[in-house]
Amino acid sequence: MSCNGTNLPYQQGVVGAPLDLQWHTTPGFTDDNWFSIDADTSPEKQITGVYGRDSQPMGWSACKYGRITGLDCGTVASRTFSPGYVPYRTATLHAT
Repeated sequence: MSCNGTNLPYQQGVVGAPLDLQWHTTPGFTDDNWFSIDADTSPEKQITGVYGRDSQPMGWSACKYGRITGLDCGTVASRTFSPGYVPYRTATLHAT
């Protein structure tokens, strides 16, 4: 992964249902708790916390970002969602 031509070294990752996560270091950059999906069309958003699935109360607002699915936010409706049509499924967070 790179940003503006600077390599962002891979440190660790988890791939497997329901996760696809990566952690990269950012040499030469000052990190802060803001993110933007597209600097030209999306305002910056502040990261206010990171909570595991079991720590997110029902009815809470939750957002996620995926490379393919983009940014999506909703209300926590289930922490044990496991649709029968997904092979090799495990329980995951479901927001509506």
